[in-house]
Amino acid sequence: MPKYFLLCIVFIFIINTESLAHDVTVEVVKSYPSVIVRASYFQAEPLSYAGVMIFSPESDGVEYQYGRTDKSGYFAFVPDGTGDWKITVDDEMGHYKETVVTITEDFFTGENAAAIVARTNDRSSIQDLQPVYKIIFGLALIFGIAGIFYWYKARQALQAKPDKH
Repeated sequence: MPKYFLLCIVFIFIINTESLAHDVTVEVVKSYPSVIVRASYFQAEPLSYAGVMIFSPESDGVEYQYGRTDKSGYFAFVPDGTGDWKITVDDEMGHYKETVVTITEDFFTGENAAAIVARTNDRSSIQDLQPVYKIIFGLALIFGIAGIFYWYKARQALQAKPDKH
């Protein structure tokens, strides 16, 4: 029975694609008239040709724009209104990141141009994981530490036993 439980946990980690998102970084630069997005694997290697979906504040689940990043991990779009714009980047190999960019009226008027250019580095962490994955991670950590502890205790017990040969 414990063997099947362990296999189920391993299977969940293998098929889970969202748990791999911890290495994706998305940088956003707002500079009228466009918003420039740069996606990379934790600020190093760019997410070349990754799928990007832009959702407007009034989207109702239909993307405002869809495309791919270029070779250097860049993608740009021109927003047509204010509000919270959702950006999702997916390299289709298990790395996925979702971020929200707030477009204000200042963006369109050009007032306070120095304040319009803003970078956001939205790095995923363990806090971004869904609760079920946090539970699985915690259990795996507990079982791993317990396994090391009991292995060490068994090794000590075997070394303390005298040979009967």
